[in-house]
Amino acid sequence: MSKKAMGIKGLTVVMALSLAGCASGETVLQSENSAQTQVKEADLDSTSKDTETNEIDSSCSTSNYIAPGAFDYRDGGIRGDQLPCELQDAAMYLSSLGMNVPKSDPEFHLLYGDIVTAEMRADYRQWMDILIETLGGYDRFVHAIYEAGSSSAENSEVLDGLEQLGYFEFGWNGTQEPSIDLVWERRSCLSGFNSGPNSLTDQYSFCNQPEHWSDPDRQFHREAMGSLFFSYEILHEFAHEYHHHVQRAHELSKEGAGGNGPGAPLPPDGFAPTWYIEGSAGVSPGWILRDYFDELNVSQRLGLTFETVQRENLAPNQLIETYLCPSWAVRDYQESSPGPSGVRVSKAQEVYGGQQLDVFGYEEPAVSWGCMNLYLMHLTSPRTLFVSILQDQWSLGWHGSFKKHTGLTMDEFYAEFDQEMMSIDLSKEEDLPSWMNLPEEKFVDAVNYWSIESGPGVSP
Repeated sequence: MSKKAMGIKGLTVVMALSLAGCASGETVLQSENSAQTQVKEADLDSTSKDTETNEIDSSCSTSNYIAPGAFDYRDGGIRGDQLPCELQDAAMYLSSLGMNVPKSDPEFHLLYGDIVTAEMRADYRQWMDILIETLGGYDRFVHAIYEAGSSSAENSEVLDGLEQLGYFEFGWNGTQEPSIDLVWERRSCLSGFNSGPNSLTDQYSFCNQPEHWSDPDRQFHREAMGSLFFSYEILHEFAHEYHHHVQRAHELSKEGAGGNGPGAPLPPDGFAPTWYIEGSAGVSPGWILRDYFDELNVSQRLGLTFETVQRENLAPNQLIETYLCPSWAVRDYQESSPGPSGVRVSKAQEVYGGQQLDVFGYEEPAVSWGCMNLYLMHLTSPRTLFVSILQDQWSLGWHGSFKKHTGLTMDEFYAEFDQEMMSIDLSKEEDLPSWMNLPEEKFVDAVNYWSIESGPGVSP
């Protein structure tokens, strides 16, 4: 573990000892297999309330309005300086706080109920250290784990942490009495909540999860996957959702309060497309899992190495390949019918399923988003896929950034991807294209999220 991954500012964690009575300052904790980690208590009052009185300096003097017609700006994207003033102001304020800057000591709040054992806490903390090292640490991330159906008394750390962040004060019909039932009713990963009155500048990302092994809603998945697969699925899922937090940090509230669906402040082509948002966040967890597999507490308890699981194609290897570009995904693609443009991937893959109905009047089955991202990475580079396009998408708009870094429009990429997918001969498994697999280079070295610079004031 590099020094970048050590130390998380603002971390509210219940480890093997209680921090409830600790005074402000630094507390040293010892996890099972890591070096001593310095953990600082957050100044929650200043963190959650600053935006109530903050006045934002802005050069935006007109009330810009972006027509919400779907795909009106497909050729050039929607640049940051074209956004409505409130979105420009929010972006400038958030960037002034460094919300889009990766840190080694981000403001995280890991809130655990009594159901979470010391062993599980050490596992989560180790994985979070790895995610900071590989994807960068970004402020305002909250992860709560509690037992479904348990009492508020059994989840006091979860409720106290959320209450201090303003969770029960904003976004409700009046301030609510803290209750684990209220948290459970809004369970979702990755959702968000406001720590203040401004929905653009006071947002926190919130992974609100009943404990995985005891959650009755997950019983079917636990049984279908098997315990070995599920053990690593938990980590894969956590990395996927944290990757979304990283993506969101570089949007700088561009999505506004309405997301990217019909009727939102911007049309769907003002944002990264769904196939990229979900696909890139599907590729990265498996790549990171592979790189650190042998170091993980869970792997060491099970006596597993990645060499073994790959050679014998055990459950963890199957998990990783599921989110990449397996041969069955190519087969499904080749057996699907072309869309209106003559290829099997279209604008419909740029919005989520429920939004497709509103935009197109029908839902189009998703092609393999893992395949799309791996092929785009093959055409460009890992850094271009994960960092460069994302880095300039606020300033240039998604389509402008995509064309700058790939030399292609989105539709040209779709046509090229379609041609490649249709050319694959599945009868020759040994001759499948190498781009369908992960690069041999470690993710952290190939991508280098720590170099990213985005937002207002950055020349694209």
